[in-house]
Amino acid sequence: MILVVDDRPDGAEALCKMLARHGYSCRWTDNGVEALAIIRAHPPGSPLLVVLDEVMPDLNGLAVLRQLRADPATANVPVIMRTAGLNITKRVPAMSLGVLQWQIKGDDPVREIVDIVCHYQRLGGVRDDEPCHDASRSASHLAVDVTHVDRPTAN
Repeated sequence: MILVVDDRPDGAEALCKMLARHGYSCRWTDNGVEALAIIRAHPPGSPLLVVLDEVMPDLNGLAVLRQLRADPATANVPVIMRTAGLNITKRVPAMSLGVLQWQIKGDDPVREIVDIVCHYQRLGGVRDDEPCHDASRSASHLAVDVTHVDRPTAN
């Protein structure tokens, strides 16, 4: 399962719908507290990838990541951190806690989706008809849906 955690439900839901249309099990939540509960309840041995927004109210992505890493049962859960901003001061601690990737939302939407799929496939969520090693093929299958993925708005 790919768990998308983002306080912007429109973007999280769109990302999950797009991944589901391509055969990937995806669930989303809009807060860190619920994300932790979902992760802790996930069956051991079943592929899980968390796509975690950094900026969220109540419990931000970095706080969620710290709690995951502090619990032996969730310490090795793979996480991709996503954010709409370029805040390097948050990127460094996230990377030091072992995130697989730091994505800037909307920077390269096709690449973002392909990277999520590729990381998930490496965890055991492989689909035979869409090999990760052929990124251009994956991109062509996924690019049609990219317009539905959230993009940061100018302030």
